Amino acid sequence: ISLTFLLSQFVRRIWKKRLSVLRNEEGTVEDENGLCKEFTVVLTGGKMSKTLHLVRSLRSYSMNNTNINVKIVVLETKKFRYSASRFSRCVDHFEVITSPRESPDAYMEDIYRACERHGATHFLPVAAPVEAVFDAKLKSRLESELGTKVLHMVDTLCSIRE
Repeated sequence: ISLTFLLSQFVRRIWKKRLSVLRNEEGTVEDENGLCKEFTVVLTGGKMSKTLHLVRSLRSYSMNNTNINVKIVVLETKKFRYSASRFSRCVDHFEVITSPRESPDAYMEDIYRACERHGATHFLPVAAPVEAVFDAKLKSRLESELGTKVLHMVDTLCSIRE
């Protein structure tokens, strides 16, 4: 085990303890009016630096706005499970999902289950072109069954691109 890994885990624990001090008994963050907006954002493509940049931007925004609480979940395939976003203090949960190259149906089901399990309000696919096709197919299911807002093109538009 590298010293960098141990140090990152130590800093992550301290950071999470610091965040828990800001929360009330129910675990929510409230402003002076008692209003709080809670969002859960699920992102794919955890191996990419642009995903990490988005995660940091979301966390920075939520830390600067006291009436917003954002829970960030990052998904990635088994091959790239040790990417930088996994160890980022800005990520609340990191999950490994099936690769669409192995099983497209299992890939879409893993994303659906992660959104369902975490109560996702938003799904932001940050993926390679191969994965984008399956993310587009999943969009209507997430929006209709879970009420999740998906920031992606519709399936018909994605099939034109091919």
